[in-house]
Amino acid sequence: MRIFKLVIYRYIILTSMFTLGLLSLGIQVSGQDSLTSKEWVALPILYYTPETSLAFGMGSILSFYPKGTSNEFKNRASFLQAGLLYTLEQQLLTYFSWNIYNPEKKWELAGELGYYKFSYDYWGIGNQTNAEYVESYGISYPRLRLNPKWLITDRLGLGLALNLDYYYNIDLAEGGKLNLENVAGIEGGFVNGIGLNLSYDSRDHTTFPLSGLFLNAKGVNYDKFLGSEYDFSSLELDFRYFKTVQYSWIWASQLFVQLNNGNIPFYNLALLGGAKNMRGYLKGRYRDDNAWTVQTEMRIPVWKRFFIVPFIALGDVFSEGSNSHIKWAGGGGLRYTVKQDKRINIRLDAGYGESFQFYFSILEAF
Repeated sequence: MRIFKLVIYRYIILTSMFTLGLLSLGIQVSGQDSLTSKEWVALPILYYTPETSLAFGMGSILSFYPKGTSNEFKNRASFLQAGLLYTLEQQLLTYFSWNIYNPEKKWELAGELGYYKFSYDYWGIGNQTNAEYVESYGISYPRLRLNPKWLITDRLGLGLALNLDYYYNIDLAEGGKLNLENVAGIEGGFVNGIGLNLSYDSRDHTTFPLSGLFLNAKGVNYDKFLGSEYDFSSLELDFRYFKTVQYSWIWASQLFVQLNNGNIPFYNLALLGGAKNMRGYLKGRYRDDNAWTVQTEMRIPVWKRFFIVPFIALGDVFSEGSNSHIKWAGGGGLRYTVKQDKRINIRLDAGYGESFQFYFSILEAF
C-alpha cells in the first residue's frame, strides 16, 4: 500500500509539472513577451465566514490576455493566482490556481494545486438533522484539479475534469456520529476521478456580468482504476442567468444541482449552506447524496461604486426515497467596486436561514 501511495504522489507531482509546462507554453512565444495588458497584484488577504472566523494571509494574482487577443474577447482575462491563508479556527489554506483562456487558439486550461488543513462541522446526513447536535472534525488534504477545455465555438466548450485528493489526519469527535455510525470516508484515503465538462457561456463579463447565460454540466467518475479508494459518480449542473433591467439594476439567478451515486465519502456528499450557497446556513448544515439550490438577487447601483444586493434562496438535500423538506434563506448585502475595468467587488452579506450569518469577501456568490 505504501508503494502504491508513493506511485500516486509521484503521479500527482509529474502531472503538476506537466500542467505548469503547458502554462509556460501557453504564455511564451519565441522568447518574446506574449502577454498583453499584464497586471500583477500582491496584497494582504482578509475575509470572514462563520466557518473560518477571521482569515488572513497573503495572496497574489497575475491577470493578462495572451498576445494577439482581439478586443472581441477581452471580456475575460486569464490569471495565475497563489495564496497562503490562516484562520482563527487554526485552519491552513495554501493554493496555486490558474485559468489560461485563449479563445483565438480555441483552448482553455484551468486548474488548482493546493494543500488544506481544515476543520468542519457535521450534523449528520439527511435533510432533517437536529441543529442542536453538531460535532467537529479535522481533516488535511492535498488537492489537484486539471480542467483542459477545447472551445468548439467562442461560447461552447468541451473538456476533461481530473480530480485528485488524498484525505488524511482525520480527527473525529470521540463518541460522535461519524465514529458510531461508521460513515464512509472516516478512514480517509485517495479520492480520484476523471470525467467530462460541457459549458456554454454568453456572459458579457465573467466576474460581474450585466447580461448573458452560463451553463455548465460536469460528470466525474471516481474509480479504483485511478487509485481511488471509493467508487462513486458525481454530476453537477450549474445554470446562471444575468439581465440588466430598468434603472441599470442587474437581475442575477442561479440553479445548482449535484447528484451522487455509489460509495460516497462523507466529505464528498452534496452540501447545503455557506458563503456561496444558501447564505444564512452554515456550510454543510445539511448534507446527503444529492442537493439542489435556487438563488436570485438584484444588484442595484446606489452611488458611484456602491451597490446594494437583496437576495433569496431555496434548496434541499435528498437521497433515494427521502421526503422533501425545502429550506429557504434570504438577506442583503453591500458591494464596493475596487477594480472598475475588471469589475472586481468587495462583498459584505448578511443572510438569514436557520440563523443570521455574515460574510465578507471578494467577488460575487455566483
